[in-house]
Amino acid sequence: MHFASGDAVFTGLALGLVAQLLVQTPRGRSRVVTRRAAGWLAAIGVVLIVLSSTPLAGWQSLGLAAACWPLAACLWTRGHRGPWLRGGLAAYAALAGVIAVDEVRPTRGGAASPGLSDAPIYVIGDSLSAADTDPRAVAWPQMLSDKGLNVVNLAHVGATARSALQQVERIPRGPALVVLLIGGNDILGTTSASAFERDLSDLLAKASGPERVLVLFELPLPPLFHAYGAAQRRQSRAHGALLITKRRLSRIFCAAGATLDGIHLSNAGQRLLAVEVEKILSAGREE
Repeated sequence: MHFASGDAVFTGLALGLVAQLLVQTPRGRSRVVTRRAAGWLAAIGVVLIVLSSTPLAGWQSLGLAAACWPLAACLWTRGHRGPWLRGGLAAYAALAGVIAVDEVRPTRGGAASPGLSDAPIYVIGDSLSAADTDPRAVAWPQMLSDKGLNVVNLAHVGATARSALQQVERIPRGPALVVLLIGGNDILGTTSASAFERDLSDLLAKASGPERVLVLFELPLPPLFHAYGAAQRRQSRAHGALLITKRRLSRIFCAAGATLDGIHLSNAGQRLLAVEVEKILSAGREE
């Protein structure tokens, strides 16, 4: 889950920073060793960042490339240009810090809080939320309902962002808090990233409305699936949805006994997800 959660981006950024620091050392016998070490660390760092499937903004990617240019030039030409290297180090450290702070945020965009304390909660999703996924497990929406929350579970096994439109159509007009945990079947299936983004946009547009709050869970991603994560972030911003970082779901999947097969949640996993969703909703109601 180090890659699926996106945590590998922090490791990659850290290795890049160490590489930047190593090439700042003055000339000497150890210069060759430190240069080689810096080269390897920088290369591994780039690989980790790419495999983390973290959808960095365009300016972040370009900024990292620009900040690493003095390092790359130093390693390639075996030269040492102090001011350029120091400038690259400063720029890289600042940008890496900005990216790290941005990525550790628990939520993105959307309403200041998932308020509407008296509004019913509608769950849109697939087998992670559906009541009939496993007869041995109680779905997390039912667990919240058992605690007295007004939860309506519309999730269906095998649902995709496109088919979930049918679920949204069952939400009556009026105030509602809509929790969307959808997209796993798109990502693991045959839906292209562009089609997924189009379907997700249609889904969020259909679910939104006056006195509606949308809460969208960001999904853990396999390596090189950046485009799906970027689609979730773009569409959550476009439709004013509160995006819950994928690290929250990743922690649940990593918990002992939380899944039946690495994908579908066990009863213990459903309980953990219920607690996580309740925390999100409670945070909004307390504000």
